[in-house]
Amino acid sequence: MNEQLLYDCNCDDVDAASCAIVKFLEIESTEELSNGWMLLCTINLLSMGNDSLIDSMTVASLPSTLVKCLYLFFDLPDINHPDTLQPGCEFTPRESRVLLQKVFVQVCVPVQLCTANKLK
Repeated sequence: MNEQLLYDCNCDDVDAASCAIVKFLEIESTEELSNGWMLLCTINLLSMGNDSLIDSMTVASLPSTLVKCLYLFFDLPDINHPDTLQPGCEFTPRESRVLLQKVFVQVCVPVQLCTANKLK
């Protein structure tokens, strides 16, 4: 994930970099065709595991990578035609963005709680 994000961010235009990362992470026409979305959903499932699993994710710097991506949601340009359902897609662009944000929060909270417990 980190390598893909670095590749997508290798751009001088912040808006273009933000859009490229979100495009990678958002669900597309189907889950199976959305590699970034499937990766994020997998991380979400893993984050619901026991503390040792979350510790492993923390050691691998997953929280910092996710936090670096989180700021993108504040920098994104407006969605063109947010409520228009494209042929072959299950979700409108607005729905895809909302799903992405919800999954991101679901992943960040357990990992953040585990990290906070380690700091005490």
